[in-house]
Amino acid sequence: MLLLGLDATLLEANPASWLILGEWGVSPGDRVPEPWRSTVLEAVAAGETREVTLNAGMVSIFLLFVPAREHGFVHVFGVDVTSRKQMERKIALNAQVFESASEGILIMDADMRVIDVNPAYSTITGYSPEEILGETAAFCRSEFEGPDFVARLSAALAQNGSWQREIWGQRKDGARYTGWLSIASVRDDKGDIARYTAVLTDITWQKELFRMAHYDVLTGLPNRRLFQDRLTQAMASADRTGECIAVMLIDLDGFKLVNDQLGHPAGDEMLRIVSSRIGDCVRASDTVARMGGDEFLLLLRQLKSVRNMEDVARKLLSRVAEPVTLENREFFLTASIGMAGYDGRQSDEELFRLVDNAMYAAKMDGKNAYRVASEEVAARRSERLTRQTRLRRAIEQGEITAHYQGVVDVPAQRLSGVEALARWMCPDSGLILPCDFIGLAEEAGLIRQLGEHILRVACAQGAAWKVAGVDIGVMSVNVSVRQLQDTDFVNRVEQVLAETGLPPTMLDLELSEALWIEGKDSVVAKLSRLREMGITVSIDDFGTKYASLSYLKRLPIDRIKIDKSFVDDLPADEITAAILESVMTMAARMGVEVIAEGVEHRAQLDFLLQHGCRHVQGYYFCRPGPADTIPALAARRDFSLEAGDATRS
Repeated sequence: MLLLGLDATLLEANPASWLILGEWGVSPGDRVPEPWRSTVLEAVAAGETREVTLNAGMVSIFLLFVPAREHGFVHVFGVDVTSRKQMERKIALNAQVFESASEGILIMDADMRVIDVNPAYSTITGYSPEEILGETAAFCRSEFEGPDFVARLSAALAQNGSWQREIWGQRKDGARYTGWLSIASVRDDKGDIARYTAVLTDITWQKELFRMAHYDVLTGLPNRRLFQDRLTQAMASADRTGECIAVMLIDLDGFKLVNDQLGHPAGDEMLRIVSSRIGDCVRASDTVARMGGDEFLLLLRQLKSVRNMEDVARKLLSRVAEPVTLENREFFLTASIGMAGYDGRQSDEELFRLVDNAMYAAKMDGKNAYRVASEEVAARRSERLTRQTRLRRAIEQGEITAHYQGVVDVPAQRLSGVEALARWMCPDSGLILPCDFIGLAEEAGLIRQLGEHILRVACAQGAAWKVAGVDIGVMSVNVSVRQLQDTDFVNRVEQVLAETGLPPTMLDLELSEALWIEGKDSVVAKLSRLREMGITVSIDDFGTKYASLSYLKRLPIDRIKIDKSFVDDLPADEITAAILESVMTMAARMGVEVIAEGVEHRAQLDFLLQHGCRHVQGYYFCRPGPADTIPALAARRDFSLEAGDATRS
């Protein structure tokens, strides 16, 4: 307590006033400083008390100035209100946090009726405070949590004092969200529950980010990242407990044909159907993941033995091979599966490498099969990769050349064309035939480079023969479907012709039947451009893949080449003979020339000539040979039947 004069001079102060005196910096006889002096003078002038708070560091002192003008004094009473001020600040801070928090907060009574709600909760749920206040457990929807959820929650809170969990909620507009809900009970002085506080965090976007990072958007299956995480956990479990686990890699055979023919939406639907079928073949404890494209990964857990994975593989092959109906058409896919059991020594990357090698072994062995990883399988894959590397270098170093086989116009007794056939002149292995490296080129992505190389070699040789006066008719060159898919293919052909000097009318491009399945509209457009340039277009190996006379009229082609597999059965097989007779009759009416491949016997030739096939190719007249064998063949003017017999002998 302090006693001041009416002019704000300090007269007396008790010992408890030391902090006030220290803040003011006065002693008895001194006038108190501003702004306190003005407060004293205002109180004296008005004859009324004044209240002011003095903050001295962490201490708050409430000062009450009481004027007693009749006695010539002003009494100053000081009360330490530090605790009260701290409480007020805490309450104000709590209120600020409550209002500005990004998490939704509910205050509920002992019966879980909402008595207060902050703005964030309304933002998350879309419900206004008026719609929430008075509701019981407003955060709960029975269709998500069950009708007894509140009872179970109350019991958990009574026992533990707190509860937290991920929940599903529904906003006012009907949209669902994922939330993390934490609830704590608040007890009174008697220990009874008086309040509940609930904090709701909207984690929808975190869940979405997790889903995008760990799940395939198309199929909803785990992706490789999540699969690898689960594989790591399974391997750790196997190391601890001896659990038997295995990994499979599933690659779909023939998916690209469907995707290219019907388009990507249909292809996507095919992948969803197949992924569902794969899921039907395994248990809930297993993991099916989409690796990308048309490849799937499978983690099998808790197997009785590693051999059980073969049972699963057989089930998968059968299920995948079932027909799929898309756009009112029926399609069939198969699968190539590689698999490996975990022996406690491999890393996850080693397991992936093993199943990858085994899957490629299944493909090389004819597809629609499974292979178990082994040293032999790995060695075969390693050898194949080595050969792919050697093939790439062979193309670059000019080891790939062409041999040529003549096509004879028998009635005209002359050579009507030659076909360029790729040969690999390997310094180490000698002559390698196409059947041993075309597949390698396809796998290694070298088929376009290889095809263009052979086209250039053949066109250059054809131009050289023309300059030398060697009449070969037309130069036939095989073109792969992959080459034709190149948007710049026609321009590349035009460029090769310009660079080599071969006239377009001397070039015949032989295309697989598969080109029709691989892309109708784009194929027709490219073939039309080639024919406009004067280039002849042929369908090679007719009847071996998607044989259909009906599509001949849709394709801008000049010739079809009947595959050797049909000619082999002539004339003994009556069905084959009838089919070929029909093909040649139809082709003649359509103005399409027919060439028979693989003619080796006189009886075959007689049948073909009798039914109007004048152009033949095969060992009966000539075998494939180097370029220097063709001038003599082109000079011949006697391709009589007897001459053919002599050639074969």
